[in-house]
Amino acid sequence: MALTVMNWPIKIGFIAGGAAVGFGLALIGYTAGMEITAAFASKFMLLLGLVPATFSVIALLLTIFGYKLTDEQAEFYAAENVKREAALKGAF
Repeated sequence: MALTVMNWPIKIGFIAGGAAVGFGLALIGYTAGMEITAAFASKFMLLLGLVPATFSVIALLLTIFGYKLTDEQAEFYAAENVKREAALKGAF
């Protein structure tokens, strides 16, 4: 059971990625065997650049507004890292 649960994130990622590709191509009007026109190529390049850029902007906004690290927290974490490093050196 533990080994199969470990693979779920990978499988879910493949499902989401495959679905995103299919939905994206359907969104811009792709059909199997179609002749590629300049308009379709333009839509495809827009899709290829716009989707990653959108997710990058979302990640940036989450980082800016969702992750607040104060000076006090930074000092605390630095001190904890020094303690852990000293404990590891003492163990060997």
